[in-house]
Amino acid sequence: MAYTTIDKSSTHFVQGEYSGNGATGRAINTGLDLSSGGLQVAKEWSDDAGAWFVNDSERNSGTKYLQFESTSAGAVDTNVITSLNNNGFTVGNDVDINDSGDTYIHMGWKAPTSSGASGYGLTLDSYKINTTSKFGIYKYTGNGSGGAYITHGLGGTPAFALVKKINGTTNWRVYHQKLGATKHFILNDIQGAYTDNSMWNDTAPTSTTFTFGSSSSTNGSGDEYIAYIWCEVAGFSKFGSMKSADPAFVYTGFKPSFVSARSDTNNTGEYIWFTDNPSRSFNRQGRCLFPASNAVNYDYTDSNSVSFLSNGFYSNKGGSPFANSNQTFYYWSFAKAPLVGSNNVPCTAR
Repeated sequence: MAYTTIDKSSTHFVQGEYSGNGATGRAINTGLDLSSGGLQVAKEWSDDAGAWFVNDSERNSGTKYLQFESTSAGAVDTNVITSLNNNGFTVGNDVDINDSGDTYIHMGWKAPTSSGASGYGLTLDSYKINTTSKFGIYKYTGNGSGGAYITHGLGGTPAFALVKKINGTTNWRVYHQKLGATKHFILNDIQGAYTDNSMWNDTAPTSTTFTFGSSSSTNGSGDEYIAYIWCEVAGFSKFGSMKSADPAFVYTGFKPSFVSARSDTNNTGEYIWFTDNPSRSFNRQGRCLFPASNAVNYDYTDSNSVSFLSNGFYSNKGGSPFANSNQTFYYWSFAKAPLVGSNNVPCTAR
């Protein structure tokens, strides 16, 4: 059984949806306290194209956004996500974030603590961490030398990271523990894994450090970066891989709220499914989004989709990302509820 120290996932991570109303200064009350620090993501979930908005507490107090699908250094826009609050976040009236009648998806991670981390070689400008959910946000300035690292302070070994330069254009670099320290994915493209020792300096993260190489994408001299880093927590988060299969069952130890998966195969990309799915309120999960694109969602049929179970997820979807012949798929997922909490109460499927 996957017992966990986090009985209520929504204390640290919330995924949900909201309907737009076109009003400026509209509060999206998620129940998650981001006032001391955190990461908030939102995107159009209806039948219109719309950008991803990625805001965190360490860049302009949450008002400067990045976009998963873009190499841009980001921008401040008072009409999109405008603040991170003690009960969620606030949005403006941009049609990509709050158009009347449209539906939007959101994900938020809490990170309230500003002690316990430091930088070696590079300069750690600011950070916020959560030592319970083992998630950290780190804003740093690179030094251009391989072997620079962050003493992350999370109390576990990092399993997954998203890293982005924020003072110039570059791709989103993805560290995944199952790929190892010589490879990475690019979140905003649809290719398989890239081999490049200069990204992570061919050095796996440890229980105390996360290391960068000399690449200008993660550690250019004088360049500024943001890194979102997660460790696995039993019953709350999972970052794994599996040989392709059709059907495929992945045991996570919890009922998923969010599943993102991609195959190590060119021209496939990453797919994201959510438990709050406006296309249906039951299994199977047909509708998904793609982080490499601002395009509309795609609805798969019941015979070609994903189901969220009490202990993981199941796919009978042929082809990408789960069933590419002789390939491996990689996933990251967060819990709606643990399979069994510390109170010994089991959860149910969707």
